[in-house]
Amino acid sequence: MELFLPVPGLEDRVLVARKVRFADVPYTWVKVYFLDPEGNPFPLIRRVPRTQGVGAQALELLLSGPTWRERARGYWSALPAGMELYSLSISSGVAEVWLAGKAGELSPELAALVLAQTEKTLVEFPTVHQVRVYFNGQPLSSVPGYFATQLEATVPAAGL
Repeated sequence: MELFLPVPGLEDRVLVARKVRFADVPYTWVKVYFLDPEGNPFPLIRRVPRTQGVGAQALELLLSGPTWRERARGYWSALPAGMELYSLSISSGVAEVWLAGKAGELSPELAALVLAQTEKTLVEFPTVHQVRVYFNGQPLSSVPGYFATQLEATVPAAGL
């Protein structure tokens, strides 16, 4: 790449010429589960750099919510604004997701949707077979009215 700096009277001269090479970054595609207009988890595709932390990247994308175009089509997220990923660990097929945010934000109904979105987003990876989600240190599965489920990965994807 050459950089041309126009100078009055010297337009035909190259003042700076430097070769620049951009790093080749391999990418992969992940499914991030938002909620469709009926409130059902629905996968939306995102492109992310292929790293060892693809699962965490997928969760960060989930936390950032649908794009404005997706929102215009009726997609939404139960994860409240300001919720953050504190940590993600995966061991023996079990992903533990620690989320933090304002206490008391989640009703049992929203907590069930947060759990569903998080589980479906992570079980696409072949190293994840079960997901445990904690919000402000408390397991979401302990909220009355629903329970954590074990989901088997059915969609092959890049490793975490």
